[in-house]
Amino acid sequence: MARSSDGKSREKPSKHTSHDRNAIARASTKPGIEHLRPASPPKTNPWTTRRPTTTLSADWPCITPDFARTNVQDRGKDAVPAKHEAATTSDQDSSQTSAGKGPDAHPTSQEGLQGLTPRPGKSLWLRPFGADVFVRVGDQTFEVHRSIVEPQSTFFQHRLPPRRDLTPWGHEPIDVQLDLAPDAVGNALRFMYTKTVESCEYDRETPRNWTHIPRSVLLYIAAMDLGVEALKAEILRILQQTVTDMASYFQAGRLAHAMDDQGVVEGVFHLHNALEAAYSSGHVLDMLSLRLVLCRLLDTLLPFLIQQPVTAALFSSRVWEKYAAAISEDLLAARNLGDEAAAG
Repeated sequence: MARSSDGKSREKPSKHTSHDRNAIARASTKPGIEHLRPASPPKTNPWTTRRPTTTLSADWPCITPDFARTNVQDRGKDAVPAKHEAATTSDQDSSQTSAGKGPDAHPTSQEGLQGLTPRPGKSLWLRPFGADVFVRVGDQTFEVHRSIVEPQSTFFQHRLPPRRDLTPWGHEPIDVQLDLAPDAVGNALRFMYTKTVESCEYDRETPRNWTHIPRSVLLYIAAMDLGVEALKAEILRILQQTVTDMASYFQAGRLAHAMDDQGVVEGVFHLHNALEAAYSSGHVLDMLSLRLVLCRLLDTLLPFLIQQPVTAALFSSRVWEKYAAAISEDLLAARNLGDEAAAG
């Protein structure tokens, strides 16, 4: 080895120290980048929280044929007609599948999204943005839209001022004062937005609760005062469905088993209130359709009610004593209409 005059070696020292040699040794044991494969994409979005699956209990009421037919009719009314295209076989098949007309047709994804999306009217009822009519009933105020309530109510058509008398900009909402039951008016206004009457719905699987009967009568009176014909027709349909269900309950022997003594007392109380509200109204002709349906219901329940001791309180009440003649006439008219419908 050649050395310089001072005794040091002339060869250049190695660039790799002991630390570098250890690092090289460790690096040789690791796999190279070229041997790594890209990770597969995640199966689900990690940033989205999934709701737990909702399970229905075993005693959940099933959909009866009547309600199923009603739902099908409602969907048919709400469906948007398809655009007219070339009349080919494939187009006809696809249109029948999308409209759900075939026997094995399934709802498309668009129909499913429409079912999950709330109706615009319901959203406006919950959040009345841009309301231009304030309906004040007692201590409650309902903010509604003229464009929605005016076409459906003859009361608002005659009560609201003409549009030409209003300034196009900056006019204040119109105040309308009503001297009616606040809850009934609120449900009537809500129907104009949602086309539903939740206060008059009842459990068709169990006939023990008759609360919806007097509620339906009060709401019918509000619909009559506001001139909402669609609501009147809907209430008559619900009460007529109640008559059919009660007849089925009684014939099957379910009515006596479903209602205990307390349930019978409450049922007679609700029936008493419904008769009082219907027959104390001054609009005799306008209430005739409702009174006939109530008498059909009373006639249907009569074989069950005469077996209950509490029914004597109904027949001896002031309401029955005052309106017994009118109720008897309506009972006879309801039976005659039923016989004519059966004969026809």
